[in-house]
Amino acid sequence: RVGLNQIATTSAPERLSGGQQRRLALAVQMLRGAEVLLLDEPTAGLDWSVRRDVLDLLASLASDQVLIVVTHEPELFQDWDCQRLRLRGGRLEPMTTLP
Repeated sequence: RVGLNQIATTSAPERLSGGQQRRLALAVQMLRGAEVLLLDEPTAGLDWSVRRDVLDLLASLASDQVLIVVTHEPELFQDWDCQRLRLRGGRLEPMTTLP
């Protein structure tokens, strides 16, 4: 489900690409049966093609689990039907429009 079928199970995690490492981390949490995933900058440092793959994976996960995504790029999630909050002055407030 996370798109790592082509990776050998003997591959060391540090030898994987950044996108593969992110998908592996998500797979581990899925195996643990986490109902809520807290993701801190899940697309940071990824090139656009890999970023799209990770966003597609997150969208598929969001149908089964609660995702809490912390990001400086909320526009990446503009097509998602979700609740958005912004941290301003140490307080969470509804985010009605994207920057």
